[in-house]
Amino acid sequence: MGNNKNKGSEQQSVSVDENTLPQEEENVLNQENETNENPESENAFENDELWKDALDAAKVIENSKKEKEYSKKQPERNHSFSNDDKVIASLKSDLESKDTQLKRLAADFENFRRRQTIEKEDLLKYAGEKLILDILPVLDNFERAIVSVKDAKDVTSVVSGIEMIQKQFFDALNKNGLTSIEAMDNIFDPNYHEAVQQLVNNDKPDQTVLHELQKGYTLNGKVIRPSMVVVSTTSD
Repeated sequence: MGNNKNKGSEQQSVSVDENTLPQEEENVLNQENETNENPESENAFENDELWKDALDAAKVIENSKKEKEYSKKQPERNHSFSNDDKVIASLKSDLESKDTQLKRLAADFENFRRRQTIEKEDLLKYAGEKLILDILPVLDNFERAIVSVKDAKDVTSVVSGIEMIQKQFFDALNKNGLTSIEAMDNIFDPNYHEAVQQLVNNDKPDQTVLHELQKGYTLNGKVIRPSMVVVSTTSD
C-alpha cells in the first residue's frame, strides 16, 4: 500500500511539472512532437540542405571557370604589353634617327649660309675686277702718251694719239655694257635727255636737240646719266 501511494504521488508530481513548464519549452516539445508526427517536414528540411549544398557547389564551379578564363587571358595581356613595348622602342629609334638627320641638315644649312655670305662679300668686293682689267691697257697708253708728248714736236700726232686712247677707253667701257646716248638733232626725250636751255629756232622742229653739252650714257639699257642738251622752240 505504501508503494502505491508513492507512485501516485510521483505521477501527480509529474503531471504538475508538465502543467508548470514554461511556454518556450512547451513550444519546443510541440515542434518535436510535430516533427515526429510529420516525417514529410523532416524530408523537406533535408531537401533544403541538399539544395544549399548544390548551390555552393555550383558557385565553386563557376568561380573555378572564371579563374581559368582569367589565367588564359593573362598571357594575351602580357603579349599585348610586349607588343606595345616593341612599338614604343621602334618609335623611339625612328625619332632619334630623325633628330640626327635634322641636326645634320641644320649644320649643312649653316655651312651653306656662311659660304653664301662669303661669296656675296667677295662678289661685291671684286665686282669691278673685269672692268679694271679692261681699263688697265688704257692707263698704260696714257702713261706712254705723257712721256712722248714731252718730246713731241708735231701736235697733230699728239692729238691723234689721244684720240686713239679715248677710243680704246670707250671700247673697254662698251665691252662692259656702257653705251652712249645719241642726242644731236633728235627730238627731246625726257627719258634720255635733260634740257638746260631753250633757243628759238624756226629751222628745226619744235623740241629738237640743238646742242649736246654733256654726253649721256646707259649701262646695259639703264640710263645712268641723261644727256645735257639745249632744245629748240618756235617763235609765235
